[in-house]
Amino acid sequence: MKKYFLTILIIIITSNASFLFSQTVGRYDDNRDGNDYKTVFINGKTWFSQNLNYASTSGSWCYEGSSKECDKNGRLYCFEGSKNACPAGWRLPTMADFESLVESAGGKKSPGTFNALNTNGSTGFNVQYAGYRTADGLFLKKGNEAGYWINVPVKKKKVTVAYFNKSKGTIEYIKIKPADRAYSVRCVK
Repeated sequence: MKKYFLTILIIIITSNASFLFSQTVGRYDDNRDGNDYKTVFINGKTWFSQNLNYASTSGSWCYEGSSKECDKNGRLYCFEGSKNACPAGWRLPTMADFESLVESAGGKKSPGTFNALNTNGSTGFNVQYAGYRTADGLFLKKGNEAGYWINVPVKKKKVTVAYFNKSKGTIEYIKIKPADRAYSVRCVK
């Protein structure tokens, strides 16, 4: 009886885990500039699984001015520039979008969530550690930190960023002044 129960339990856990991380992988060709992006369907939403690299938006930069960095990790956008950077039919994610993404990967407190969303993780989201740009024009933390703008109203002169720290293995929602830094954009629909 115990073997039977254990077998059933393993089947249920396995089938739920595969459903949780089942994904449809696709591509999107941005006709504005010809860039091609990988996409992934996670928990009812289609996400870019690469950072946006649309150059025609004012308030965006390549890390240290290098076009190779833009090709590899996308552009870094100021908050205002991020709000209009996604192509038609796509948008900047809301807080609810990011919370749903994190929950579908196991939840903010689960130790496996970071790995599931990380590069080559089971969700296909593939965080890219593009670092950020300061208001003073300094580029910092490439390879270790990634920030993604969230479309939220400015409250008390601050906005929210989904922040991934590779060395700590953490995902946080941080509040910053919109003009202080430039971060990456992931489009969703």
